[in-house]
Amino acid sequence: PKTGEYSEEDLDPGSYLVRLTKGGNFMGGVISALSQPGGPQPNVILGEGEQRRFDLDAGQEELGKIEGLVYLNGTPAGGLTVQLEPIEGQGGLDPSAMQGMGRMRRFLGRMFQGRTDKDGKYSIDNIPPGNYDLLVRRRGRGGERTIHKELARIGAGSTQHLNYSLILGSIQLTVTDQEGKPVNRARITMALSSEVGGLQPNEWRNLPSYQRANLRGGKLSIQDLKVGEYQYQIQARQMAPKRDRLFVAAPPAPSEVKIILEKAAPAKKAAPANAQK
Repeated sequence: PKTGEYSEEDLDPGSYLVRLTKGGNFMGGVISALSQPGGPQPNVILGEGEQRRFDLDAGQEELGKIEGLVYLNGTPAGGLTVQLEPIEGQGGLDPSAMQGMGRMRRFLGRMFQGRTDKDGKYSIDNIPPGNYDLLVRRRGRGGERTIHKELARIGAGSTQHLNYSLILGSIQLTVTDQEGKPVNRARITMALSSEVGGLQPNEWRNLPSYQRANLRGGKLSIQDLKVGEYQYQIQARQMAPKRDRLFVAAPPAPSEVKIILEKAAPAKKAAPANAQK
């Protein structure tokens, strides 16, 4: 009604979570509830035959929206996933509020994503205000992989237009020993030099450009890499680990990179405990 009054009758005794929804969108109400500190706790408790008044403030439930275009190597990119992941402690959907919710948590996670159409357009709505990691993901062999990541700030009741023009290249790796023989098995980790700074390879995992791949037979192709200089570390059995830099050029041709590994130094044998000086 125009007066803003509401009522619900014939309720059984117990605890209830009452939230305001917009336009009959139940999920909007669920998301709003989960965005509150402490998660979806009951806010009305009814006893047998009890009547309660519970007022709601519509101004506290304003959700945001993002929309935009994604271009890949100069052309509209269809079939990409644009996804928001809440940053714990920075507003928005509180990850701790969904601990233990199992299927509901996975379902709500899928709600904060959109897919680009043939023109590269996407949209995501009903987003609680706060800070999120925005991921652009592309499906390939082995499933989806992140090709872009950045911070997105979602305002209450606002629509943001976020467009992305991504230039991605690829590399063709050849890894040999000093005699020119292919290294059969190796693992390479890499990340953009601009992100690495003074971090060690074991600290690269959370960087947006982080890549890890296994190489067999001395050759490996890695796709969907941002153009620029990367730092890498490569490891193989019986070979000394190597850390260096490589450059990924703009498409269409892949960047060819040749890496030569040295044999690992033989391990020193420990002297017997009863050896005489």
